[in-house]
Amino acid sequence: MKRSNFLRSAKFAASALAVFATFAANSAQAEVLDFNNLFTGDFSIFAHGESFAEQGFNFTVLGDANGGLAGAGVSGANDLSCTILSCPTGNSSAYYAGLNDGALSFTRQDSQGFKLRALDFAFVAPTGGLIDFSVGRLVLTGQKMDGSEIQTTVEFQPMNNDSFNFSNWQSNGAFAQTAFRGLTINACLYTMDGSCVNPAGNQAQFAIDNLNVAVVPEPSTYAMMGLGLAGLAAFARRRKQA
Repeated sequence: MKRSNFLRSAKFAASALAVFATFAANSAQAEVLDFNNLFTGDFSIFAHGESFAEQGFNFTVLGDANGGLAGAGVSGANDLSCTILSCPTGNSSAYYAGLNDGALSFTRQDSQGFKLRALDFAFVAPTGGLIDFSVGRLVLTGQKMDGSEIQTTVEFQPMNNDSFNFSNWQSNGAFAQTAFRGLTINACLYTMDGSCVNPAGNQAQFAIDNLNVAVVPEPSTYAMMGLGLAGLAAFARRRKQA
């Protein structure tokens, strides 16, 4: 085997190994979106269309297009944060609250896909109390990489000791295996006939924290990995022949 061909094969193999290492790192990379770096005060408010960035993700608040409070950043460590909210208990850190039938949508800044592994959540009761509805569900609607949607819902825990409490949810089934381009979270409330609805008279509210997400490489990354592995195989064959 000529030395020049051997060097080219060696360089290709090294590149393939680098691609594979990057792929392995990305496929295993997990992040926890805890909102702790976003809210430096005790209470931050958001209206429809406002956005913020957090740990490599872009978040957009969705609510009444005519304006009004649709979301808030809450400090669970300070009781003053909840002077205008009936905040859930069991979380002393910063978290996001979706208010007045609002929703929160987010995507990765680098446009890569991601999977949702788990999150902490709770119901945020209206300060005036539940008038027409009982407690409902957290609704998660994911946009797949091909543009189609998949949805799952999680029951809010009932009131305990006169307050709603944070609990942990672990993603499962098809939803856990799906790579998302974007994800939207909101709430629905039960009606007397058992339907879960939103809009719900500004009473569908939720709190979320500690979103455990894992980055998923784009299809092009899989293609590059395939080329790299093919190069490694060719390099091994040529080395054996030499």
